[in-house]
Amino acid sequence: MAYGGDFFDDPNDGHFVFDGLCFANHTPTPGLTEYKKVIEPVQTLGLHRDRVTIINRYDITDLDHLKCTWRIVTDGDVIEGGEVKLPKGKILNPTYCH
Repeated sequence: MAYGGDFFDDPNDGHFVFDGLCFANHTPTPGLTEYKKVIEPVQTLGLHRDRVTIINRYDITDLDHLKCTWRIVTDGDVIEGGEVKLPKGKILNPTYCH
C-alpha cells in the first residue's frame, strides 16, 4: 500500500488519510460499511403487499447479470426465503417486481 508522499507528489505533508473510513490499524469502521451501502448500484426500497421496489442505479447496464433472492432470518435460522423475478432487459427506475 502506498501513502501520501510515496508518489513524489509535492506539496503534501507525507500523511495519508482514509477520512474516518478505517481505523489506524486499517480495519474498517462502520463508516466504510455505510459508504459501501451509499454507492451500491442496486437499491431496494421496501415492500408493498407482494411487490418490492427495485431501483437500478447503473448508468448503462440492466440487471440481467444479477439474481435477486430474499430470506427472513430469526435467531440465525432461516424461516422463509425465495427468489424475486427481475424483468429482462432495460429496467426503468423504479421497477416493481414480485
